[in-house]
Amino acid sequence: MGAALLCSTSILTVSTNVQSAFAKTDSCGQLCSGADGSTGTNSQGNAPQLYVGEVGTAYHDFGGGTGPCPSDPNTGCYNTTAAGNALTRQTKNTGLGIAFYYFAYGPSDTFGYPGSAVCWGYYQGWAAVTDIQSYFNSNAQQMGQTSVAMDMDAEDQWGWGTGANDRLTFDGFFEYLEGDSNPPPNASSTCKNNSNQSISPDSYELFQPGLYAGPNTWYVNLDHANLSIPNTPVWTTEPACYSTSQPESLTPAQDYSSGGSGTWPNYTNHMFGWQFWISNCSPADDWDTSASPQYLPFFGTYLY
Repeated sequence: MGAALLCSTSILTVSTNVQSAFAKTDSCGQLCSGADGSTGTNSQGNAPQLYVGEVGTAYHDFGGGTGPCPSDPNTGCYNTTAAGNALTRQTKNTGLGIAFYYFAYGPSDTFGYPGSAVCWGYYQGWAAVTDIQSYFNSNAQQMGQTSVAMDMDAEDQWGWGTGANDRLTFDGFFEYLEGDSNPPPNASSTCKNNSNQSISPDSYELFQPGLYAGPNTWYVNLDHANLSIPNTPVWTTEPACYSTSQPESLTPAQDYSSGGSGTWPNYTNHMFGWQFWISNCSPADDWDTSASPQYLPFFGTYLY
């Protein structure tokens, strides 16, 4: 049975003050050169100054998948070597350490979850934290207060592209990560798991919620409405090849607003970083940069 459809406004509320991600500097430079997912090095072939690791997928957690994420994290999900190297650079003040992302599914593909769209997002937030604690908690403890982004894919892929319910799924994920009580605001009923048990976060589970998506994906999936996510760190894809000769000074490409959707600064005041990737790059590239350092609005502190 699919998720129940809700017609309501956004539940997302942010009470923290706006602060710039560039309020401090460190030896990383203006941009930190990073890696993500199963990638073990940055564009220079060195230990990454930032590592963004995938900690789980909705298919693995709810759809019967057996891996590689997170049961075999070094073969396609989370590269523990890259994470360790990034944490080492963080201790030497030459990098930002690590962040996490979770490959989420949209409200049209819930693997039989009977709840509302917002509860489906809340349930996936619970799964993301459970995966972190089960497989990568030593890294999370070293970071202290780190971030977890929902990976939202394009319209008509993995359940995404249903307008208001896409936003509600993101909001539910956000609500769980920041420790909001169960049920989240505007949920039709108490959010439960497939065993009919109530889901509720604990204070020690708190993470900075974020989003991984291109701005055009966000614009199209939400049907051009209810787009604002202030003080939400966004890690975004750039459809451009990344020059290995300029790994820390390259200005992010200007074409990431393809489709006329506008740029991320129209929706949030807090960019986390950029993933540079396009299929026809020669050689194939999948590199990352991030502003140095990163302010975490939810915690009122900086990611180092």
